[in-house]
Amino acid sequence: MDLATLLAERDISGLVTRYAKALDDADWKAFHGLFAEQVAIDTSGLRGVPPSVMDRDAWVARVRGTVEQFERVLHYSTNHVVEIDGDRGACHSHAQNVHDYLLDGETRHFVVHGRYTHEVRRTPQGWRISAVRLAFVMREGEPPPAPHA
Repeated sequence: MDLATLLAERDISGLVTRYAKALDDADWKAFHGLFAEQVAIDTSGLRGVPPSVMDRDAWVARVRGTVEQFERVLHYSTNHVVEIDGDRGACHSHAQNVHDYLLDGETRHFVVHGRYTHEVRRTPQGWRISAVRLAFVMREGEPPPAPHA
């Protein structure tokens, strides 16, 4: 393996790690900076929301609205396997996402275990996430009630 490939693997893995950190820190500016202008999203296994393509502003707003309903979140990202094909690539990883929320004055826990695939592409600004897929493996607890429209 050549040095350029090793550096690209490190950069892509770091991008996915920063994804988790930005969520935990509620750092929406940093989170926004991780994405390409258009992002394909598939987290359909949790609440049945169909896969979609949206601009990064809409994606960040959607994630922010979800994360901010929780008192605390902690996202683990492990077992990174990076694939690179020219200016495109993917990082496959395992996730454990811990969420605490209040319901009827009691702290509830909702934990999601799954497998992420972050598709990436190289841009003039560096590697950016162009697709996020989260395949749910199991969960513990119940998610908070869906907000009323």
